[in-house]
Amino acid sequence: MIITHLFCGLGNQMFQYAAGRALSLRHGVPLAIDRRGLDLCGRSYGLHRFALQAMDADPKHLPEPEIHRLPKQFKSEVCRNIFKEEAFRFYPEVLDLPDGTYLVGFWQSERYFQDAEDIIRRDFLFRDPPSPINAEYLKRIQKGISISVHIRRGDYLQPEYAQIGTCSLDYYRRAAKLIQEQVGSDAKFYLFSDDPDWVRDNVRFHGEMHIVRHNDVTTDFEDLRLMSACSHHIIANSTFSWWAAWLNPSVNKIVVAPARWFRTDEADYRAVVPDRWWRI
Repeated sequence: MIITHLFCGLGNQMFQYAAGRALSLRHGVPLAIDRRGLDLCGRSYGLHRFALQAMDADPKHLPEPEIHRLPKQFKSEVCRNIFKEEAFRFYPEVLDLPDGTYLVGFWQSERYFQDAEDIIRRDFLFRDPPSPINAEYLKRIQKGISISVHIRRGDYLQPEYAQIGTCSLDYYRRAAKLIQEQVGSDAKFYLFSDDPDWVRDNVRFHGEMHIVRHNDVTTDFEDLRLMSACSHHIIANSTFSWWAAWLNPSVNKIVVAPARWFRTDEADYRAVVPDRWWRI
């Protein structure tokens, strides 16, 4: 059995699930999830919105939930080895970790699950149909050429997130111009943000713009669905919009991502953005 430790928001939970699921498939063993980290960081479990079947890990097989207290080795009949992500980079050795591994990390790279892409895509199909208002937006988005734009502010403006930071207005303008040069000026922009009033007052593109603001933190998966249905994507330095772009199966999609995922130089931010996506 492989056990994956969940913490932080929906996008991070998806990466943690995907890395664990792919490792479990390589060994032909079940995947179990440890949700206790969600309580520690004040986040809710979000994977129930998808078609995947997630099994909760038996508490007797788990180490202490506090990440900083996890030992390198933990002896139990199921969880015999703990692998903890020490820095933000790609760890190729994760691909070959043994059965009985407990994974602790963000695992923000598709390289951890590239060999299981088709299964991960099936697992992340939405379990339920969209609500009426989201179904209406979905029809509009799918009617023509659409560009999702994710502008994350909120927690990124807090001091504890200073090492991440927000994407600049210049980034969004350049990204919009780049995509319009490829697909034409008739494309419609659908803007998603945790600060829609700021977006309304500050963001301007040459083209039709729609600010999608009817969903909230309890229905963020609906925004994920709408964003993934767009033709092309301008993502923030956020795992949420990363997954929205990745879930779009079109081989013709254009995805623009920030060239620097973090403000710090210590992180290997190149690992998170696939080579086929544009970087600005």
